[in-house]
Amino acid sequence: MDPGNDTVVIGAQGPGFPVTWDPRYVYAAGTVTAPDHREGYEVNTTANRLPAVADEVDGYVVNPVDQPDGTFAY
Repeated sequence: MDPGNDTVVIGAQGPGFPVTWDPRYVYAAGTVTAPDHREGYEVNTTANRLPAVADEVDGYVVNPVDQPDGTFAY
């Protein structure tokens, strides 16, 4: 049975949510099965993150260009 709810939410930026992805707060969830990395707790709007890179000597290490102002997380 169809409940008949065809409501369209129209906010300040237009219909639907979100029209632009610029949240005020973000939720940073994770597990302990990740390599060492820096975390800035910001939404990356340009590309996917690469938090660790392969190193021939040490295995995976912190990517020096990912979140340079972030805190070290391990």
